[in-house]
Amino acid sequence: MTDKILLVDDEILLLNSLRRELSTQYNIDVAESGFEGLEKISSSGPYAVIVSDFRMPKMDGIKFLTQAMDLAPNTVRMILTGNADLPTAMDAINKGQIFRFLSKPCSGKLLTQSLNAGLRQYQLIMSEKELLENTLKESISMLTEVLAIVNPKAYGRSLRTQQLVAHIVKEAKN
Repeated sequence: MTDKILLVDDEILLLNSLRRELSTQYNIDVAESGFEGLEKISSSGPYAVIVSDFRMPKMDGIKFLTQAMDLAPNTVRMILTGNADLPTAMDAINKGQIFRFLSKPCSGKLLTQSLNAGLRQYQLIMSEKELLENTLKESISMLTEVLAIVNPKAYGRSLRTQQLVAHIVKEAKN
């Protein structure tokens, strides 16, 4: 499970400061724009947490986080902004489905608490996803065993079909 955090802000000095302050505790990556952030998600992801500024040129934080959600739906998203008005907060929550909305200047303590909460939330999301996948696999396995007992002919046909599909998929990949 990843513990990487992506910070996205057009203020390079702020990014460098946050990276210095947080890199002793966290695995930090930075991007200077929404476009660069999307590239990092695609090339270096997944990230457990993404923290984005709201006001950035060309792509604001809400547009960035909305697109980031499409690329990495399990990632926890946060906004860190100096523009903390109610319409901005509502858009961020409704469109970007953010986990936390933080105002600049943000204390190191509050930022650390928020990042820790974001990492815990990501762990919960991934644990739930794994639990659901395992439950589904076990349910299918149990139903297959019941089919083998109740109707051996149908079970035999299902096994042959499964082997044929596996062979087709293997050939399609080559």
